[in-house]
Amino acid sequence: MNNNNPALVEKLNFKISKYYKKYYRDELGLKDWKLRIENRLNEEITFSENIFNEINQKLDFNFKDKKVLVVGCGTGGELVYLYKIKEADVYGIEPDYDALDICKIKSKLHNISEDRFIYAYSEELPFSECIFDFVYCYTVLEHVNDVVKSIDEMIRVTKKEGYIYINAPDYRQFTERHYKIHIPMFLPRFINKIILIILKRPTKFLYSLQLINKKQLHAIFKNRDVIPTFYRKRQKFNWKLAIRSPGHLISYFISKFMKIDDMQEWLIQKK
Repeated sequence: MNNNNPALVEKLNFKISKYYKKYYRDELGLKDWKLRIENRLNEEITFSENIFNEINQKLDFNFKDKKVLVVGCGTGGELVYLYKIKEADVYGIEPDYDALDICKIKSKLHNISEDRFIYAYSEELPFSECIFDFVYCYTVLEHVNDVVKSIDEMIRVTKKEGYIYINAPDYRQFTERHYKIHIPMFLPRFINKIILIILKRPTKFLYSLQLINKKQLHAIFKNRDVIPTFYRKRQKFNWKLAIRSPGHLISYFISKFMKIDDMQEWLIQKK
């Protein structure tokens, strides 16, 4: 980051804090929202580096000079990381104006063209067919308006033999990763609303989620001209956590014996 402009850095940190305070505290009711905001101030490293290290373990892909699209680029962490560290020719789309405003500040601090950050929805990507070598979609698919259209658009803009990376929850599990709690997401939504009310947590966010799962995504990919590879993200058992939270024990058994994990990870190659 260009730290020669302390006023701009201060403005960025203020806007990131305000943005994630609304998300972590007001929308999700997380108790550790302050710590999560601190981590977001350096999200290019605290979030993005680990994610792309995991991707590299599955696919030996050289991002340098490759054309990459980040679907739902949020506040720009992954895009900046891909541009600065991986030296990719990267673009991002995001439908939230407040998030894009943060991205525009980052573009100045990191000497990235503002044109890389585009206001758009995943259901209608503003790009020609077959132009991206890699399309990246991390914990975004559960937030889109139309899952099938979003996937079709990602496939459309990907080059032949190019890749699409999708990481999303599997809502057959006994957990919800945004709220950071164990609740039966496979049951009707109103039941989980009651649970959230009992736990004194906000409920509006619950109704913004697409309750997708592995079977649904596999059915979509099966009817597309792609080669999908699924990677299990197995849950680790923690005795201390199990004692404090019976939900952890239930979630672990669903993962171990039903082979349903709270997160699903896909690497899809276009034929």
